Amino acid sequence: MKKLKTISLKLNRISFFFTTFLLLDSIFAFDSGFYIGDFKYITGMYGEYRESHLHMGLDFSTDGETKRAIYSPCNGNIVRLKSRKKGDGNALYIKGDDGYLYIFFHLEKFGNDSLNKYLREIGGEDIDLWFKNAIRVNAGEIVGYSGESGSGLPHLHFELRTDFDTTVNPLQLIKIQDK
Repeated sequence: MKKLKTISLKLNRISFFFTTFLLLDSIFAFDSGFYIGDFKYITGMYGEYRESHLHMGLDFSTDGETKRAIYSPCNGNIVRLKSRKKGDGNALYIKGDDGYLYIFFHLEKFGNDSLNKYLREIGGEDIDLWFKNAIRVNAGEIVGYSGESGSGLPHLHFELRTDFDTTVNPLQLIKIQDK
């Protein structure tokens, strides 16, 4: 870890604490040796207070770019896709063979062309697909591309869960070496 910059502001006697970014030396490596893509900055932390909720994942900067490749962090199955104009935007849910649920929000598009084609064909603004016969993916396979769908500037929101309701801080699985 090179730099963790924090700013504390006092406005109207209320203290606000912001973590602006975490700059990393290298690509994120998880305990199992996998990575999700070439992202070097965390711009949103797990557990941060947002307007009406806690932030349940990590936001990775894409340096204002879209269409950065996102890789499957594990062998597993795509079990759900969402496509919304607001909020999560295009979202991908992978149930890993390791038992974790890996979730990616704000994607430009999905890595599977037939899924992108299917979504265009059915159309609509709020699509939520659950797969009865899950789509198999392998660790290291491109599963999507970063974007700015939903809300905010281009970035990747990444969540880790033990099931559909219980989140886990992804930093618990990320190895960061201090040089």
